[in-house]
Amino acid sequence: MEGFIQSFIVFFVSIDPFGIIPTFLTLTNGLSGKLRRKVAIISSFYAFFVAVFFILLGKWLFAYFGISLSHFKIAGGLVLLVLSVRELVIYGEDKGKMGGLGVVPLGIPLIVGPATLSAGISLVEIWGYPLTILSLSLNVFITAVMLLFSENLVKFFGRGGLTALSKIIMLILSAISVKMIIDGTEEIVRSALKFSQ
Repeated sequence: MEGFIQSFIVFFVSIDPFGIIPTFLTLTNGLSGKLRRKVAIISSFYAFFVAVFFILLGKWLFAYFGISLSHFKIAGGLVLLVLSVRELVIYGEDKGKMGGLGVVPLGIPLIVGPATLSAGISLVEIWGYPLTILSLSLNVFITAVMLLFSENLVKFFGRGGLTALSKIIMLILSAISVKMIIDGTEEIVRSALKFSQ
């Protein structure tokens, strides 16, 4: 249960559904309610498919390129840190400038981007495939539901409220990324010391 809760939280802050909603509404502005719901479902489905595909092939890719999990923790942590800091200093609506609909940019990289993919690979090594994919599935499902009811959420929280929630989530993500960098560095140092003895 602890593993599920931890992996769920990591995916939740990586996806940041509250931060996606303003962008989703901007990109789907002018569409009918039916078409907007269709876009939300399709983009969520493909986002989940790409994330699972990457998680399942992650170990093979690491082995092929000679990358260790410690290396990936540092690289992934840096990516997460840059993305979280970037989101902390810009307005969420700026993401909407990418243009287009559907799989790109809503599914990839808005719902599932580098942060989520990096988190997924790291979580697999800690909690295994079933728990990681289960927590990812629940997060994508929650995100899809939030997109389906995005207009109602904006009316309830207000765009300013959603932005504030997104900034809080990004602060948590930045803390997680720092921990990943520290853990990866400690593992490499320990390995180097052990090898030198």
